[in-house]
Amino acid sequence: MAVEAVTQIHEESGEDQQICGYKLRELLIGTALVIPDNDDGIEVLLSMRKISTENGQSWYAFSVKSVENGNWKEHSSGVITVIKTHHSKPPCFKKI
Repeated sequence: MAVEAVTQIHEESGEDQQICGYKLRELLIGTALVIPDNDDGIEVLLSMRKISTENGQSWYAFSVKSVENGNWKEHSSGVITVIKTHHSKPPCFKKI
């Protein structure tokens, strides 16, 4: 979820550099996110906020939580950024 969110942030920023990869720091994986096999499902919340910019890289803190019967559980948290290509190098990934 965090990778998809930071990818969308990068794409909406208008930068012409492509994404070559991702860096994660302080990654904590807590309880498993169990998705019930019913029509109700489960409510999941990803929160993300920009915390700093270092050497042209914007870092974002994130957490993934779910709520069931009024009880919130944190499933994971950490810090993420995108690794961008340099203009002189070919793109790392090709979109299909």
